[in-house]
Amino acid sequence: MATKSIQCICPVCAETIQVSGNNCPKCRGAVILNKRYLLVGALGQNKGMTWLAWDLQNKQNVVIKELSVHKLASWKEQELFQREMQILQQLDHPGIPKFIDDFFIGESRRQIFYFVQEHLEGNNLKEEMKGTRFTEKQVLNILLSLLEILLYLQNLRPPVVHRDIKPSNIIRKQDGTLALIDFGAVVDIFRTGDQGSTVAGTFGFMAPEQLFGRAGLESDLYGLGMTAIVLLCRLQPEEMIDASFKINWDRQKSLSEPVKSLLKKMISQTASERPSPEDAIALVKQTLKMLDNPQLALQSAKPESIQVNAEYDKDFKARLGVGVAISLATILVFVLVVVFSFFLS
Repeated sequence: MATKSIQCICPVCAETIQVSGNNCPKCRGAVILNKRYLLVGALGQNKGMTWLAWDLQNKQNVVIKELSVHKLASWKEQELFQREMQILQQLDHPGIPKFIDDFFIGESRRQIFYFVQEHLEGNNLKEEMKGTRFTEKQVLNILLSLLEILLYLQNLRPPVVHRDIKPSNIIRKQDGTLALIDFGAVVDIFRTGDQGSTVAGTFGFMAPEQLFGRAGLESDLYGLGMTAIVLLCRLQPEEMIDASFKINWDRQKSLSEPVKSLLKKMISQTASERPSPEDAIALVKQTLKMLDNPQLALQSAKPESIQVNAEYDKDFKARLGVGVAISLATILVFVLVVVFSFFLS
């Protein structure tokens, strides 16, 4: 390592230090992980730490996820960590961070696992929300980009379900394209009906079936639909809950009918009623055309209107027929009464 002093974080004592050698001046622990990585900042903490690090070999920023065995609340956490690492190694898509490396240090209960992935420069959509009011067209184009990623994941064998789609897990890269990050809740469906048994995801973005530990291919469509709603309404799901404990999103902002119709399909409470990624892509493109040409929206609603009017006419005629029959019966009874009275007199 060069003698120039560098600021980093010691992986042993977690102190921010200035270092010019290989050891921490405070705890004397090794500061370079796997002879290659320097920790430069904390990105987040969930089941383990996520670090921004500097790759001394390739001269670039990377993301390192860390899991300490002695901090595990259950072995399920290690299973999820290893599953994320294994699945990332199999993925190859420009909208998903690339897997780079994995290693561990220590032994037994002092063992710490690490895996390294590509760092995507940019802001997540939750951060963008603070200074941006998304239009319907912008949100629909976001949906198109994410649906392409979901289509890739679901076409894999076995298919892959992310299970935690939300604005903070969607990055807008410096070239303007979008990427899906944080596969910590990911699951691959190995056989029909094997949908996992772990409750994973984020409240408000989780499909109803995820609350029971069942995540299927349709679950990510729900999360994506709720993401679109949050971007449009500029409110988190918990801020839209009404007195009946339902997420009352369609009254929060005046949305166009085509957009409402699309989002209602995506967040259907019944998984089988949600569209597939292919069908959702077609629906989004159709909705974009309707926004550009409102006449199309009127035409698409016309058959339903005609059907309603036809049913109304049919009902009206039926009621009219009943009314006429009652009137005729009344007249007949009156005539009979008059005739009967005449003969009696």
